[in-house]
Amino acid sequence: MENPSSIEKGTTLNLRAFALATLVPVAMMLVAMWMKPLWRDEYFSQFFADPRESLSFLFVDRWAPDPHPPAYNPLLWLWSHVSVNPFWQKCLSLVWLGMGALAALKLTAARHRQRLLVFLLICIGSYWVIYFATEIRPYVMNFTLSALLTLGAVKILETEKPGLSLYLFWLLIGVMLSLTHYFGALWFACLGFVIGITQLSSGRKSAFITTGLISAIGMIPILLWANYSYGQMDFSAIANDAPLAERFVAGAKQFLRGMVIKTFGSNPLITFLSLGALGAALMGRNRTNAALMRAAILTVIMAFVLHLFFVNMIKERAFIVIMPALLWVMAGAINATQHKWARFIPAVTMVMPFLFIPEYFKNKEQIPELLAAMEPHRSACQDQPLAVYYRPALPKDLYPWTSEKLFGDFAGELVDLKEATHLKETPCPVLAVSVLLPKNDKAMIEEATGYLLKAGYKLDDIEFRKFGKGRTLLWLKSTK
Repeated sequence: MENPSSIEKGTTLNLRAFALATLVPVAMMLVAMWMKPLWRDEYFSQFFADPRESLSFLFVDRWAPDPHPPAYNPLLWLWSHVSVNPFWQKCLSLVWLGMGALAALKLTAARHRQRLLVFLLICIGSYWVIYFATEIRPYVMNFTLSALLTLGAVKILETEKPGLSLYLFWLLIGVMLSLTHYFGALWFACLGFVIGITQLSSGRKSAFITTGLISAIGMIPILLWANYSYGQMDFSAIANDAPLAERFVAGAKQFLRGMVIKTFGSNPLITFLSLGALGAALMGRNRTNAALMRAAILTVIMAFVLHLFFVNMIKERAFIVIMPALLWVMAGAINATQHKWARFIPAVTMVMPFLFIPEYFKNKEQIPELLAAMEPHRSACQDQPLAVYYRPALPKDLYPWTSEKLFGDFAGELVDLKEATHLKETPCPVLAVSVLLPKNDKAMIEEATGYLLKAGYKLDDIEFRKFGKGRTLLWLKSTK
Protein backbone atom coordinates (compact mmCIF):
# COMPACT_ATOMS: atom_id res chain seq x y z
CA MET A 1 0.00 0.00 0.00
CA GLU A 2 1.15 3.56 -0.61
CA ASN A 3 1.78 5.46 2.60
CA PRO A 4 -1.01 8.06 2.87
CA SER A 5 1.26 10.35 4.86
CA SER A 6 3.47 10.79 1.82
CA ILE A 7 0.90 13.10 0.26
CA GLU A 8 0.48 15.14 3.39
CA LYS A 9 4.02 16.47 3.40
CA GLY A 10 4.74 19.88 1.96
CA THR A 11 5.54 20.12 -1.73
CA THR A 12 7.24 22.82 -3.73
CA LEU A 13 4.80 22.36 -6.60
CA ASN A 14 2.32 25.22 -6.95
CA LEU A 15 -0.71 23.26 -8.10
CA ARG A 16 -2.73 26.35 -8.99
CA ALA A 17 0.10 27.76 -11.13
CA PHE A 18 0.48 24.33 -12.76
CA ALA A 19 -3.22 24.29 -13.61
CA LEU A 20 -3.10 27.81 -15.07
CA ALA A 21 0.04 26.96 -17.07
CA THR A 22 -1.75 23.95 -18.55
CA LEU A 23 -4.07 26.38 -20.34
CA VAL A 24 -1.20 26.95 -22.79
CA PRO A 25 -1.02 23.34 -24.07
CA VAL A 26 -4.83 23.25 -24.09
CA ALA A 27 -4.91 26.40 -26.25
CA MET A 28 -2.24 24.93 -28.52
CA MET A 29 -4.32 21.77 -28.87
CA LEU A 30 -7.49 23.68 -29.80
CA VAL A 31 -5.70 25.84 -32.38
CA ALA A 32 -4.06 22.78 -33.94
CA MET A 33 -7.42 20.97 -34.02
CA TRP A 34 -8.76 23.84 -36.11
CA MET A 35 -5.76 24.42 -38.37
CA LYS A 36 -4.11 21.04 -38.90
CA PRO A 37 -5.06 19.48 -42.27
CA LEU A 38 -6.30 15.91 -42.46
CA TRP A 39 -4.02 13.10 -43.56
CA ARG A 40 -4.48 9.57 -44.82
CA ASP A 41 -5.37 7.80 -41.57
CA GLU A 42 -7.99 10.43 -40.78
CA TYR A 43 -9.66 9.84 -44.13
CA PHE A 44 -9.70 6.18 -43.12
CA SER A 45 -11.63 7.12 -39.97
CA GLN A 46 -14.09 9.23 -41.94
CA PHE A 47 -14.53 6.42 -44.46
CA PHE A 48 -15.22 3.85 -41.73
CA ALA A 49 -17.72 6.15 -40.03
CA ASP A 50 -19.49 7.64 -43.06
CA PRO A 51 -22.86 8.83 -41.67
CA ARG A 52 -24.47 8.36 -45.11
CA GLU A 53 -24.14 4.60 -44.67
CA SER A 54 -25.93 2.31 -42.24
CA LEU A 55 -24.12 0.68 -39.34
CA SER A 56 -24.96 -2.76 -40.71
CA PHE A 57 -23.37 -1.89 -44.06
CA LEU A 58 -20.26 -0.47 -42.38
CA PHE A 59 -19.93 -3.47 -40.08
CA VAL A 60 -20.11 -6.01 -42.91
CA ASP A 61 -18.44 -4.17 -45.80
CA ARG A 62 -15.89 -1.79 -44.27
CA TRP A 63 -14.79 -2.59 -40.74
CA ALA A 64 -13.60 -6.17 -41.07
CA PRO A 65 -10.49 -5.44 -43.23
CA ASP A 66 -9.40 -2.63 -40.87
CA PRO A 67 -6.27 -3.61 -38.89
CA HIS A 68 -7.82 -1.92 -35.84
CA PRO A 69 -10.84 -3.16 -33.87
CA PRO A 70 -13.99 -1.13 -34.56
CA ALA A 71 -15.17 0.39 -31.23
CA TYR A 72 -14.35 3.97 -32.27
CA ASN A 73 -16.16 3.77 -35.61
CA PRO A 74 -19.81 3.63 -34.45
CA LEU A 75 -19.15 6.44 -31.97
CA LEU A 76 -17.68 8.65 -34.70
CA TRP A 77 -20.55 7.61 -37.01
CA LEU A 78 -23.09 8.77 -34.45
CA TRP A 79 -21.13 11.97 -33.70
CA SER A 80 -20.85 12.76 -37.43
CA HIS A 81 -24.62 12.83 -37.84
CA VAL A 82 -24.47 16.30 -36.29
CA SER A 83 -21.73 17.53 -38.63
CA VAL A 84 -18.95 16.15 -40.84
CA ASN A 85 -16.87 19.26 -40.34
CA PRO A 86 -13.36 18.02 -39.41
CA PHE A 87 -13.12 20.28 -36.35
CA TRP A 88 -16.43 18.95 -35.03
CA GLN A 89 -15.29 15.37 -35.61
CA LYS A 90 -12.04 16.07 -33.75
CA CYS A 91 -14.08 17.43 -30.83
CA LEU A 92 -15.15 13.85 -30.08
CA SER A 93 -11.71 13.52 -28.46
CA LEU A 94 -12.56 16.40 -26.10
CA VAL A 95 -15.70 14.54 -25.05
CA TRP A 96 -13.58 11.51 -24.21
CA LEU A 97 -11.17 13.62 -22.18
CA GLY A 98 -13.99 15.23 -20.25
CA MET A 99 -15.80 11.98 -19.52
CA GLY A 100 -12.50 10.33 -18.62
CA ALA A 101 -11.64 13.07 -16.11
CA LEU A 102 -15.06 12.80 -14.45
CA ALA A 103 -14.82 9.00 -14.28
CA ALA A 104 -11.30 9.29 -12.83
CA LEU A 105 -12.52 11.64 -10.08
CA LYS A 106 -15.29 9.19 -9.23
CA LEU A 107 -12.98 6.19 -9.31
CA THR A 108 -9.98 7.48 -7.35
CA ALA A 109 -9.81 7.26 -3.57
CA ALA A 110 -10.03 10.53 -1.63
CA ARG A 111 -6.47 10.19 -0.35
CA HIS A 112 -5.22 10.18 -3.93
CA ARG A 113 -7.28 13.19 -5.00
CA GLN A 114 -4.41 15.68 -5.20
CA ARG A 115 -2.20 13.13 -6.93
CA LEU A 116 -5.01 12.59 -9.43
CA LEU A 117 -5.18 16.31 -10.18
CA VAL A 118 -1.43 16.32 -10.84
CA PHE A 119 -1.87 13.24 -13.01
CA LEU A 120 -4.65 14.88 -15.07
CA LEU A 121 -2.56 18.02 -15.58
CA ILE A 122 0.44 15.96 -16.72
CA CYS A 123 -1.80 14.02 -19.11
CA ILE A 124 -3.39 17.09 -20.69
CA GLY A 125 0.06 18.52 -21.38
CA SER A 126 1.33 15.24 -22.80
CA TYR A 127 2.21 14.82 -26.45
CA TRP A 128 -0.08 11.78 -26.60
CA VAL A 129 -3.15 13.84 -25.75
CA ILE A 130 -2.36 17.05 -27.64
CA TYR A 131 -1.17 15.43 -30.86
CA PHE A 132 -3.94 12.87 -31.16
CA ALA A 133 -6.65 15.35 -30.20
CA THR A 134 -5.73 17.15 -33.44
CA GLU A 135 -6.71 14.08 -35.47
CA ILE A 136 -9.91 12.21 -36.29
CA ARG A 137 -8.57 8.94 -34.91
CA PRO A 138 -9.25 6.71 -31.89
CA TYR A 139 -6.06 7.39 -29.94
CA VAL A 140 -7.42 9.89 -27.40
CA MET A 141 -10.17 7.37 -26.69
CA ASN A 142 -7.40 4.77 -26.42
CA PHE A 143 -5.39 6.93 -24.01
CA THR A 144 -8.43 7.77 -21.88
CA LEU A 145 -9.53 4.16 -21.54
CA SER A 146 -5.95 3.12 -20.76
CA ALA A 147 -5.83 5.75 -18.01
CA LEU A 148 -9.13 4.55 -16.52
CA LEU A 149 -7.97 0.94 -16.69
CA THR A 150 -4.79 1.97 -14.86
CA LEU A 151 -6.73 3.84 -12.16
CA GLY A 152 -9.09 0.87 -11.84
CA ALA A 153 -6.09 -1.39 -11.35
CA VAL A 154 -4.76 0.93 -8.64
CA LYS A 155 -8.06 0.74 -6.77
CA ILE A 156 -8.27 -3.05 -7.12
CA LEU A 157 -4.72 -3.43 -5.81
CA GLU A 158 -5.28 -1.09 -2.87
CA THR A 159 -8.69 -2.46 -1.85
CA GLU A 160 -8.64 -5.46 0.45
CA LYS A 161 -11.90 -6.85 -0.94
CA PRO A 162 -12.77 -5.19 -4.25
CA GLY A 163 -16.52 -5.11 -4.80
CA LEU A 164 -18.37 -6.50 -7.80
CA SER A 165 -19.12 -3.00 -9.12
CA LEU A 166 -15.40 -2.19 -9.26
CA TYR A 167 -14.62 -5.39 -11.12
CA LEU A 168 -17.49 -4.83 -13.54
CA PHE A 169 -16.24 -1.30 -14.24
CA TRP A 170 -12.75 -2.64 -14.86
CA LEU A 171 -14.18 -5.32 -17.13
CA LEU A 172 -16.20 -2.79 -19.14
CA ILE A 173 -13.22 -0.48 -19.61
CA GLY A 174 -10.98 -3.41 -20.53
CA VAL A 175 -13.42 -4.65 -23.17
CA MET A 176 -13.86 -1.18 -24.66
CA LEU A 177 -10.10 -0.62 -24.72
CA SER A 178 -9.48 -4.01 -26.33
CA LEU A 179 -12.06 -3.29 -29.02
CA THR A 180 -10.40 0.06 -29.71
CA HIS A 181 -6.86 -1.20 -30.34
CA TYR A 182 -5.18 -4.62 -30.26
CA PHE A 183 -2.42 -3.21 -28.06
CA GLY A 184 -5.19 -2.22 -25.67
CA ALA A 185 -6.12 -5.90 -25.43
CA LEU A 186 -2.46 -6.72 -24.75
CA TRP A 187 -2.31 -4.12 -21.96
CA PHE A 188 -5.58 -5.40 -20.46
CA ALA A 189 -4.31 -8.98 -20.45
CA CYS A 190 -0.87 -8.13 -19.02
CA LEU A 191 -2.30 -5.80 -16.38
CA GLY A 192 -4.85 -8.41 -15.31
CA PHE A 193 -2.11 -11.03 -15.09
CA VAL A 194 0.16 -8.85 -12.94
CA ILE A 195 -2.71 -7.78 -10.67
CA GLY A 196 -3.63 -11.42 -10.13
CA ILE A 197 -0.06 -12.45 -9.34
CA THR A 198 0.29 -9.51 -6.94
CA GLN A 199 -2.91 -10.52 -5.16
CA LEU A 200 -1.80 -14.15 -4.96
CA SER A 201 1.59 -13.18 -3.53
CA SER A 202 -0.28 -11.29 -0.79
CA GLY A 203 -2.35 -14.35 0.08
CA ARG A 204 -5.56 -12.96 -1.45
CA LYS A 205 -6.57 -16.15 -3.26
CA SER A 206 -10.22 -15.24 -3.84
CA ALA A 207 -9.20 -11.87 -5.34
CA PHE A 208 -6.68 -13.67 -7.55
CA ILE A 209 -9.40 -16.01 -8.85
CA THR A 210 -11.82 -13.14 -9.45
CA THR A 211 -9.24 -11.05 -11.30
CA GLY A 212 -8.27 -14.01 -13.46
CA LEU A 213 -11.89 -14.81 -14.28
CA ILE A 214 -12.75 -11.18 -15.09
CA SER A 215 -9.64 -10.82 -17.28
CA ALA A 216 -10.44 -14.02 -19.17
CA ILE A 217 -14.04 -12.98 -19.77
CA GLY A 218 -12.87 -9.56 -20.91
CA MET A 219 -10.71 -11.06 -23.65
CA ILE A 220 -13.60 -12.94 -25.29
CA PRO A 221 -15.03 -10.03 -27.35
CA ILE A 222 -11.69 -9.07 -28.91
CA LEU A 223 -10.87 -12.70 -29.68
CA LEU A 224 -14.22 -13.10 -31.41
CA TRP A 225 -13.64 -9.94 -33.42
CA ALA A 226 -10.09 -10.98 -34.35
CA ASN A 227 -11.41 -14.33 -35.54
CA TYR A 228 -14.03 -12.56 -37.70
CA SER A 229 -11.66 -9.95 -39.08
CA TYR A 230 -8.42 -11.91 -39.52
CA GLY A 231 -9.25 -13.55 -42.84
CA GLN A 232 -10.30 -10.23 -44.39
CA MET A 233 -7.30 -8.12 -43.42
CA ASP A 234 -4.50 -7.28 -45.82
CA PHE A 235 -1.13 -7.91 -44.19
CA SER A 236 0.97 -6.96 -47.23
CA ALA A 237 1.70 -3.48 -45.89
CA ILE A 238 3.06 -4.82 -42.60
CA ALA A 239 4.61 -8.07 -43.78
CA ASN A 240 8.32 -8.13 -43.04
CA ASP A 241 10.83 -10.83 -43.94
CA ALA A 242 13.81 -8.84 -42.70
CA PRO A 243 16.24 -10.56 -40.29
CA LEU A 244 15.21 -10.71 -36.64
CA ALA A 245 17.97 -8.31 -35.59
CA GLU A 246 16.83 -5.73 -38.13
CA ARG A 247 13.20 -6.06 -37.04
CA PHE A 248 14.22 -5.71 -33.40
CA VAL A 249 16.21 -2.54 -34.09
CA ALA A 250 13.29 -1.04 -36.05
CA GLY A 251 10.84 -1.86 -33.25
CA ALA A 252 13.24 -0.57 -30.58
CA LYS A 253 13.59 2.75 -32.41
CA GLN A 254 9.81 3.15 -32.50
CA PHE A 255 9.48 2.25 -28.83
CA LEU A 256 12.30 4.50 -27.63
CA ARG A 257 11.14 7.44 -29.74
CA GLY A 258 7.68 7.17 -28.25
CA MET A 259 9.06 6.76 -24.74
CA VAL A 260 11.89 9.28 -24.70
CA ILE A 261 10.66 12.04 -27.01
CA LYS A 262 6.88 11.79 -26.80
CA THR A 263 6.40 10.71 -23.15
CA PHE A 264 9.41 11.85 -21.13
CA GLY A 265 10.10 14.72 -23.54
CA SER A 266 6.65 16.28 -23.10
CA ASN A 267 7.92 17.81 -19.86
CA PRO A 268 11.59 17.00 -19.15
CA LEU A 269 11.50 18.63 -15.71
CA ILE A 270 8.66 16.37 -14.55
CA THR A 271 10.63 13.42 -15.94
CA PHE A 272 13.78 14.47 -14.08
CA LEU A 273 11.92 14.88 -10.80
CA SER A 274 10.22 11.52 -11.27
CA LEU A 275 13.25 9.38 -12.02
CA GLY A 276 13.55 8.26 -8.42
CA ALA A 277 9.92 7.12 -8.31
CA LEU A 278 10.26 5.25 -11.60
CA GLY A 279 13.41 3.56 -10.31
CA ALA A 280 11.75 2.69 -7.00
CA ALA A 281 8.81 1.18 -8.88
CA LEU A 282 11.18 -0.94 -10.95
CA MET A 283 12.82 -2.11 -7.71
CA GLY A 284 9.42 -3.02 -6.24
CA ARG A 285 9.51 -0.62 -3.31
CA ASN A 286 5.88 0.36 -3.72
CA ARG A 287 3.54 -2.55 -4.44
CA THR A 288 1.04 -0.64 -6.58
CA ASN A 289 3.61 1.28 -8.60
CA ALA A 290 5.65 -1.89 -9.00
CA ALA A 291 2.64 -3.76 -10.37
CA LEU A 292 1.99 -1.02 -12.93
CA MET A 293 5.62 -0.99 -14.04
CA ARG A 294 5.78 -4.78 -14.29
CA ALA A 295 2.59 -4.84 -16.36
CA ALA A 296 4.05 -2.16 -18.65
CA ILE A 297 7.30 -4.10 -19.06
CA LEU A 298 5.40 -7.34 -19.73
CA THR A 299 3.31 -5.55 -22.37
CA VAL A 300 6.43 -4.30 -24.10
CA ILE A 301 8.03 -7.77 -24.02
CA MET A 302 4.92 -9.43 -25.44
CA ALA A 303 4.64 -6.74 -28.12
CA PHE A 304 8.21 -7.44 -29.24
CA VAL A 305 7.56 -11.20 -29.29
CA LEU A 306 4.58 -10.64 -31.58
CA HIS A 307 6.54 -8.13 -33.65
CA LEU A 308 9.52 -10.42 -34.15
CA PHE A 309 7.81 -13.75 -34.74
CA PHE A 310 4.31 -13.04 -36.05
CA VAL A 311 3.56 -9.66 -37.63
CA ASN A 312 5.38 -6.35 -37.99
CA MET A 313 3.15 -4.41 -35.59
CA ILE A 314 5.23 -2.00 -33.51
CA LYS A 315 4.68 1.71 -34.07
CA GLU A 316 5.49 4.31 -31.43
CA ARG A 317 1.79 5.14 -30.95
CA ALA A 318 1.03 1.49 -30.14
CA PHE A 319 2.57 1.93 -26.69
CA ILE A 320 0.18 4.73 -25.80
CA VAL A 321 -1.64 2.12 -23.70
CA ILE A 322 1.13 1.92 -21.09
CA MET A 323 1.87 5.64 -20.88
CA PRO A 324 -0.87 6.52 -18.35
CA ALA A 325 0.59 3.94 -15.95
CA LEU A 326 4.00 5.62 -16.17
CA LEU A 327 2.43 9.05 -15.79
CA TRP A 328 0.56 7.87 -12.68
CA VAL A 329 3.84 6.82 -11.07
CA MET A 330 5.40 10.13 -12.10
CA ALA A 331 2.40 12.08 -10.73
CA GLY A 332 2.95 10.48 -7.32
CA ALA A 333 6.52 11.74 -7.28
CA ILE A 334 5.61 15.25 -8.44
CA ASN A 335 2.77 15.51 -5.94
CA ALA A 336 5.12 14.75 -3.04
CA THR A 337 8.34 16.34 -4.25
CA GLN A 338 10.14 18.90 -2.14
CA HIS A 339 12.77 19.57 -4.77
CA LYS A 340 13.26 23.30 -5.32
CA TRP A 341 13.07 22.89 -9.10
CA ALA A 342 9.43 21.82 -8.87
CA ARG A 343 8.47 25.50 -8.72
CA PHE A 344 9.54 25.75 -12.40
CA ILE A 345 7.13 23.03 -13.61
CA PRO A 346 4.46 25.61 -14.63
CA ALA A 347 7.02 27.54 -16.73
CA VAL A 348 8.24 24.38 -18.47
CA THR A 349 4.61 23.34 -19.05
CA MET A 350 3.99 26.58 -20.93
CA VAL A 351 7.17 26.37 -23.03
CA MET A 352 7.18 22.73 -24.15
CA PRO A 353 4.16 22.81 -26.52
CA PHE A 354 5.96 25.39 -28.68
CA LEU A 355 8.84 22.94 -29.19
CA PHE A 356 6.38 20.42 -30.62
CA ILE A 357 4.71 22.82 -33.06
CA PRO A 358 6.10 20.96 -36.13
CA GLU A 359 4.34 17.83 -34.84
CA TYR A 360 1.10 19.43 -33.68
CA PHE A 361 0.61 21.34 -36.95
CA LYS A 362 2.09 18.72 -39.28
CA ASN A 363 0.79 18.93 -42.86
CA LYS A 364 1.74 15.44 -43.91
CA GLU A 365 -0.15 15.06 -47.19
CA GLN A 366 -0.16 18.75 -48.23
CA ILE A 367 -3.61 18.30 -49.75
CA PRO A 368 -4.49 21.99 -49.15
CA GLU A 369 -1.49 22.91 -51.32
CA LEU A 370 -2.75 20.58 -54.05
CA LEU A 371 -6.21 22.14 -53.95
CA ALA A 372 -4.67 25.62 -54.07
CA ALA A 373 -2.64 24.65 -57.15
CA MET A 374 -5.81 23.36 -58.84
CA GLU A 375 -8.04 26.31 -57.91
CA PRO A 376 -6.94 28.70 -60.73
CA HIS A 377 -8.18 26.10 -63.22
CA ARG A 378 -11.60 25.53 -61.67
CA SER A 379 -13.60 27.41 -64.33
CA ALA A 380 -11.94 25.48 -67.17
CA CYS A 381 -12.45 22.12 -65.42
CA GLN A 382 -15.92 22.59 -63.94
CA ASP A 383 -17.80 20.48 -66.49
CA GLN A 384 -14.89 18.29 -67.63
CA PRO A 385 -13.82 14.79 -66.53
CA LEU A 386 -10.92 14.63 -64.08
CA ALA A 387 -8.65 11.59 -64.17
CA VAL A 388 -7.60 10.21 -60.77
CA TYR A 389 -4.93 7.64 -60.04
CA TYR A 390 -6.24 5.42 -57.26
CA ARG A 391 -3.73 3.76 -54.99
CA PRO A 392 -3.81 -0.03 -55.62
CA ALA A 393 -4.33 -1.04 -51.98
CA LEU A 394 -7.07 -2.12 -49.62
CA PRO A 395 -9.65 -0.93 -48.88
CA LYS A 396 -10.10 -0.17 -52.58
CA ASP A 397 -13.23 1.92 -52.05
CA LEU A 398 -11.37 4.36 -49.79
CA TYR A 399 -9.49 6.10 -52.60
CA PRO A 400 -12.46 6.88 -54.89
CA TRP A 401 -14.43 7.88 -51.76
CA THR A 402 -11.76 10.33 -50.64
CA SER A 403 -11.20 11.67 -54.15
CA GLU A 404 -14.90 12.36 -54.55
CA LYS A 405 -14.85 14.16 -51.20
CA LEU A 406 -11.92 16.34 -52.29
CA PHE A 407 -12.54 16.87 -56.02
CA GLY A 408 -16.24 16.17 -56.50
CA ASP A 409 -17.13 19.85 -56.90
CA PHE A 410 -14.05 20.67 -59.01
CA ALA A 411 -14.81 18.64 -62.15
CA GLY A 412 -17.82 17.27 -63.95
CA GLU A 413 -16.93 13.67 -63.05
CA LEU A 414 -14.02 11.63 -61.75
CA VAL A 415 -12.62 8.86 -63.93
CA ASP A 416 -10.12 6.17 -63.05
CA LEU A 417 -6.83 7.08 -64.74
CA LYS A 418 -6.21 3.39 -65.38
CA GLU A 419 -9.32 3.25 -67.55
CA ALA A 420 -8.86 6.64 -69.20
CA THR A 421 -6.84 5.39 -72.16
CA HIS A 422 -9.22 7.10 -74.56
CA LEU A 423 -9.70 10.27 -72.53
CA LYS A 424 -10.32 13.07 -75.02
CA GLU A 425 -8.46 16.32 -74.90
CA THR A 426 -10.32 18.83 -72.76
CA PRO A 427 -9.79 22.50 -72.02
CA CYS A 428 -9.04 21.54 -68.40
CA PRO A 429 -5.30 22.03 -67.70
CA VAL A 430 -5.44 19.46 -64.88
CA LEU A 431 -4.64 16.08 -66.46
CA ALA A 432 -4.75 13.91 -63.33
CA VAL A 433 -4.44 13.92 -59.55
CA SER A 434 -3.71 11.36 -56.87
CA VAL A 435 -3.89 11.41 -53.07
CA LEU A 436 -3.08 9.15 -50.09
CA LEU A 437 -0.09 7.49 -51.74
CA PRO A 438 2.98 6.10 -49.94
CA LYS A 439 5.88 8.52 -49.60
CA ASN A 440 7.78 8.95 -52.88
CA ASP A 441 6.68 5.58 -54.27
CA LYS A 442 8.58 5.50 -57.57
CA ALA A 443 6.67 2.50 -58.95
CA MET A 444 3.26 4.10 -58.44
CA ILE A 445 4.39 7.44 -59.89
CA GLU A 446 5.75 5.69 -62.97
CA GLU A 447 2.61 3.59 -63.32
CA ALA A 448 0.35 6.66 -63.15
CA THR A 449 2.51 8.54 -65.66
CA GLY A 450 2.37 5.50 -67.93
CA TYR A 451 -1.42 5.66 -67.97
CA LEU A 452 -1.24 9.29 -69.11
CA LEU A 453 1.10 8.31 -71.93
CA LYS A 454 -1.36 5.60 -73.00
CA ALA A 455 -4.08 8.22 -73.01
CA GLY A 456 -2.21 10.05 -75.74
CA TYR A 457 -0.12 12.59 -73.84
CA LYS A 458 3.64 13.01 -74.23
CA LEU A 459 6.14 13.68 -71.48
CA ASP A 460 6.89 17.09 -72.95
CA ASP A 461 3.19 17.93 -72.63
CA ILE A 462 3.08 17.13 -68.90
CA GLU A 463 4.07 19.21 -65.90
CA PHE A 464 4.43 16.93 -62.87
CA ARG A 465 4.20 18.25 -59.30
CA LYS A 466 4.61 16.45 -55.98
CA PHE A 467 3.27 17.45 -52.58
CA GLY A 468 3.82 15.95 -49.15
CA LYS A 469 6.97 14.06 -50.19
CA GLY A 470 5.13 12.36 -53.04
CA ARG A 471 2.03 11.37 -51.10
CA THR A 472 -0.02 13.78 -53.22
CA LEU A 473 0.49 14.19 -56.97
CA LEU A 474 -0.66 16.56 -59.69
CA TRP A 475 -0.22 16.32 -63.46
CA LEU A 476 -0.86 19.51 -65.47
CA LYS A 477 -0.65 20.41 -69.12
CA SER A 478 2.78 21.88 -69.64
CA THR A 479 2.95 25.59 -70.36
CA LYS A 480 6.44 25.41 -71.83
